[in-house]
Amino acid sequence: MIETTTTHLTRIAAFIAASYFLVYIRRRSFKRESKELVDKVLQNQVSPKVKFHDNHGLFIQDSINALPLAVQSYLRAALFLIDDEGRGPNYMMHTPIAVIRSVQLKQKGTLLVNDQWLPFTAAQTAFASPAAPGFVWECSANMHPALPILKSLKYFVRDAYVDKTGELDVNAMGVMPIVNMKGTEAINSGELMRWMAEIPLYPTAFLPQSGARVVWVKDSHQLEGPWSEYHGAFARGRLSAGDENITTEVQFCFGEDGLISSVRAHRAQEIDGSITTMPWEGRISEYTAIDGMLVPTKWEAGYWKKDKLQLYYKAVNHSFQYTYFD
Repeated sequence: MIETTTTHLTRIAAFIAASYFLVYIRRRSFKRESKELVDKVLQNQVSPKVKFHDNHGLFIQDSINALPLAVQSYLRAALFLIDDEGRGPNYMMHTPIAVIRSVQLKQKGTLLVNDQWLPFTAAQTAFASPAAPGFVWECSANMHPALPILKSLKYFVRDAYVDKTGELDVNAMGVMPIVNMKGTEAINSGELMRWMAEIPLYPTAFLPQSGARVVWVKDSHQLEGPWSEYHGAFARGRLSAGDENITTEVQFCFGEDGLISSVRAHRAQEIDGSITTMPWEGRISEYTAIDGMLVPTKWEAGYWKKDKLQLYYKAVNHSFQYTYFD
């Protein structure tokens, strides 16, 4: 009897050890895949049309003046630019400008999963030129936050847009796939939309000198959707990626301080094999000064359902690290 029990316990111990080893290996593989994608983003060789040096001012007023008024006001507020009113079209700004090449940051917050808010930590890398948009977001969320003994049980999530290809990978413990989508029309469009919506993290992407120009919608109508009409300043822009004709359109809403307060879009989703779009909104606040510009640290995002914004994401950004074009 004792021998049988010992054999049984030995098998259980072996199973547990094998399970932990499998999780460890899969987690290492997941992180390696994410690092490879990050390396692709950071090694992007696309350069802006104009060389930027952060030791002198730039003749960029003409290009800024060609942007929508709301975007002009935003850039002057976010980049601490001097208004050229009355100074002539070729007035040189005294504030140095350097165009952002990439940004790396960390996040902490909560994700809504199965009607439960789960704490998460994440790291994000983005290539900041609209000529070659790209990002990688890697997140781990506690599966059972109410039970400390199960703290090591986590969901692993990777959201990415690299080389014009979108990807969403969600799994439990690194071994149980929940969502695995890559390269479809819906995921490509949806991830490009996320990159564009997060331009406030790399505001020089609005400058035409940063690369391919964001095309601004000429009409003054708001983006149609279930959200309430926005009575402040707003601007709508479109961004396309390459020959694949991946296109997204978002509406930026601006607060009284001139900074972006929310972003609205119809985000592509693939449900049961068919593509649909869902009204999405990201709310942005708590700007902080980093490297001579203002960037937001607080984000909330959700989908509009039944005329109500249902949040699924709340995060605080921190530990920003920027690189700039030479």
